Amino acid sequence: MMKIAITGAQGFIGSALCRALTSAGHEVSCWVRNPKNLGDKTFVMPDTIGPDLFEDKPDWVIHAAYVTQFKTAKQAWAANVKGSMRLFELAEANGAKILFLSSLSAHADAQSIYGRSKFQLESALDLSKHVVVKPGVVIGPGGLFLRMIRLLQRLKFSVLFWGGDQPLYGVALDDLVLACRQLIEQDAVGKVHVMEANPHTVKHFYQALMHALSIKPRMVSLPGDISLFIVQQLEKMRIYLPISSENL
Repeated sequence: MMKIAITGAQGFIGSALCRALTSAGHEVSCWVRNPKNLGDKTFVMPDTIGPDLFEDKPDWVIHAAYVTQFKTAKQAWAANVKGSMRLFELAEANGAKILFLSSLSAHADAQSIYGRSKFQLESALDLSKHVVVKPGVVIGPGGLFLRMIRLLQRLKFSVLFWGGDQPLYGVALDDLVLACRQLIEQDAVGKVHVMEANPHTVKHFYQALMHALSIKPRMVSLPGDISLFIVQQLEKMRIYLPISSENL
């Protein structure tokens, strides 16, 4: 049995990790924005990250939290990058290993704030001591996948950018949770991609999803670069569409 702290433990992935690791016999501490259960700890990036979080001396910290509600890119960067860096420093100082949940969208040429911030945080970790998990699109009742479903149910068609030929890798929520559990129990280090072996194209993924939802597959193609620019300008004016520049 290990002591495991999980940030973002009320979220889609974080809550699934809490349930699975508790069922596996580990002592789990849920770090959340609004504590509801005995033993939960308040965790709000970057405001409430202090040494008191580590009073119970966790063996591992799974960092699954990410702030999505912000008004400006500067606020997003301050919360997610500065907050996470503070967490990493405290974990190191208290001898806790870190499992950081990143994304396939995190890379040096990422266009979105989400991808750039996740990549910077990956780069900040010593992968000889800690582990970075890069999942594909997580398939389950929450997160980006649920937003995709709701958008399709609302619009009754799919909008394709850049032709829809981009590869899309998925991973079932249960498979991601199992992988994280195994990495912790094996005391793993390094960078691990967790996704299906063979990707779909974005177009084929949406076609399959609409078929499962009993929606007639209809596609509307739009030029990606122009669409991204328009969405970004609308967001600056605080005009929000069902899609965003973060998941275009």
